[in-house]
This record gives sequence, structure tokens and C-alpha cells, in this order.
Amino acid sequence: MLCDYFSRVYTASNLIVAAAGNIEHGRLRELIERAFSGVPGNGAGGRGPALESGLVYVRNKDLEQSHICMGVGAYRQNHEERYAALVFNTLLGGSMSSRLFQNVREKRGLAYSWAAG
Repeated sequence: MLCDYFSRVYTASNLIVAAAGNIEHGRLRELIERAFSGVPGNGAGGRGPALESGLVYVRNKDLEQSHICMGVGAYRQNHEERYAALVFNTLLGGSMSSRLFQNVREKRGLAYSWAAG
């Protein structure tokens, strides 16, 4: 299912290549064409999630930590609402500076804590 998704979505029409600095446009174009010549040209685009919704995967390990990872379909890179989605992601736990992470770790001491025995 994942391989099928990659073959449909990771196509030349969905690629963006950015370069900055002292570059020669012609030379850069040659390098890009050579590097990505095998990438299919057309695709379905990023329509829908990579995996079916409602899929839950649980992996138990003998650790004193718990990790929760969630993923959902999101806006395309050029969608006008993408910045609002990035803010929402940060609020919900998109990084260590998220409000969720700060609350769990800093205010409640539930993450990265150690109790002397």
C-alpha cells in the first residue's frame, strides 16, 4: 500500500527543487535533469492519506517511555490554509516547543522525569 502511494504521488509533477546561493542556472538544470530523469512525470497528486484512515499500529517494547505518533492527511504546500495547519500542528505537539509538550513536561513533570528510589 505504501509503495503504491509513493508511485502515485512521488512524481516529477509533484516535485519542487529549490536552490540558493552562487549558482549557474544552466548547470543546476542539467544536474537536476540527470538526477531526476527516472522519476515518472505525472501523478495523482497528494490526494488523501498515504494509509487508510483508522489504522492503528501498536508496538510494545520493554522501555520506561511511551511514544505516540499520529498522522493525518494535510494541505498541499501551496494551499492558502497551510500556515494555519502548521500553527495547529505546533499547538498539538508538532515539536518540543508545542503547548502540549510544554504542559506535559514542564508543568506536570510527566516526561523526562526521574525519581530517586
